[in-house]
Amino acid sequence: MRNHKTLTAIYNFLDADRNKKVERADVPVAFQKLDRNKDGELTREELNKFTERILYQLCFESASRNHDEWSKAIATADDRYQDIWDILDFDKSETLDITEFN
Repeated sequence: MRNHKTLTAIYNFLDADRNKKVERADVPVAFQKLDRNKDGELTREELNKFTERILYQLCFESASRNHDEWSKAIATADDRYQDIWDILDFDKSETLDITEFN
C-alpha cells in the first residue's frame, strides 16, 4: 500500500493536465515544476529535492520502520537516483535540459 501511494503521488505530479494519462505533452510542465531556479536546466540538486519529498513521504507513512531499515532504504534510493540520472543525462553535462526528454 505504501508504494502504491508514492507511485500515485509521482504519477499525479507527472500528469499535468489531469487526464489520467502521462503523455509527452506533460513532460515540459513537469520539467518546469522541477526547474526551481527557472534556468531551463535541471541540476542533480533540483531533481534530488523531488526525490527527497518522495522519501520523506514514505518515511512518514511507515513510521514503524527502524533506523537501520531506513538507512538501507535511503542508500538504495540514492543508488537508484544516481542510475536514473546517468541514464537521463545523455550529454554528460551534469545538467538535464528538456531536449534530453524528447
